Amino acid sequence: MTTEVRVGLDVTPLLGPPSGIRRVTADLVDALPAVGGLEVSGWVLSARADRSTLPPHLEVVHRRLPAAWVHRAWSRADLPPGRWVTGPVDVVHGTNYVVPPGSPALVTVQDLTPVRGGPGVGPGIRRLGRVLERAVRRGAWVHAPCRAVAAEAERLLGVAPERVVVVPNAVGPLPPPDPDRGRRLAGRDTFVLALGETHPRKNLPLLARALDHLPPEVGLVVAGPAGAGEGDLAASVARTGVAGRVTRLTGIGDRDRVDLLGAARVLAFPSRDEGYGLPPLEAVWLGRPVVATAVGALPELVGDRGVALVPPGDDDAFVAALAAAVSDPVAPPDEAVAAVRRLRPDLVAGELADAYRRVARR
Repeated sequence: MTTEVRVGLDVTPLLGPPSGIRRVTADLVDALPAVGGLEVSGWVLSARADRSTLPPHLEVVHRRLPAAWVHRAWSRADLPPGRWVTGPVDVVHGTNYVVPPGSPALVTVQDLTPVRGGPGVGPGIRRLGRVLERAVRRGAWVHAPCRAVAAEAERLLGVAPERVVVVPNAVGPLPPPDPDRGRRLAGRDTFVLALGETHPRKNLPLLARALDHLPPEVGLVVAGPAGAGEGDLAASVARTGVAGRVTRLTGIGDRDRVDLLGAARVLAFPSRDEGYGLPPLEAVWLGRPVVATAVGALPELVGDRGVALVPPGDDDAFVAALAAAVSDPVAPPDEAVAAVRRLRPDLVAGELADAYRRVARR
């Protein structure tokens, strides 16, 4: 088949720790080569030399420069040029807020935190926002994973609606969980699970306070990388005197996430603000009970079909919903599970391929 579009995909997130953006990028790397009419290569902007996590089947241009240095340059000027970073391509896809200057570009925006700032947003993240704003002014298209993020991108970035593409991130396929292993990881039989980085907007200290409203045999497992909200979580645990009921797990892998979800009584997701919100969607994919705030993609993709959704900021309502779910866990109905399981990597890759063609034509 004649190649229609040469795509340069930013695979730098594959060098980082386990995270949502790393999983999303890995799904694209696996699925895009099977889409007809594309020639996919990768590019990496990092001073790190370890390529062990990069896919062997993908040709990758690796520019060994500190990403922060290059991002600082791109926030002010169009050097170094994009083609030097990506090689000769027709469309550049920046999977994590950043696209180099020079080529037609699609940039994925999981949320607008780098632009609007807020608690826990350091100078490196704000710099990503400036790179993103400059790229949009140059004409880059925006890929948003849900309509809520798309609307915010139009408002904060001033990007025209016709240059915004809404394509959900893939969820799954996930292997069957091993609940026994999940309980061993948790160190307890009955627990509420929170997944993700301890960022202030995740509102995780609320879960420590919520333990006072749950039976004493119920613990809390917080699993994910330490972030800017780690101190707030530790302070809440100490203040409420529930340290003996809280397990903190960092450095967990994908298999660990699935097994913890399979063992948890409920997944709790009390975020004040969210872009996509992968953990509750993964829980729904596995048919596990969820209590979440009505943020991110969950209200769009699932709504309240068997999932307890609470208005963000109403902490009392969240605690009440969590207590009710712990007392009587309700799995999401089949139609909600089916809606999430339709977000297959091959279908997502196909929709993004259509977007690449549109960007290349423009």
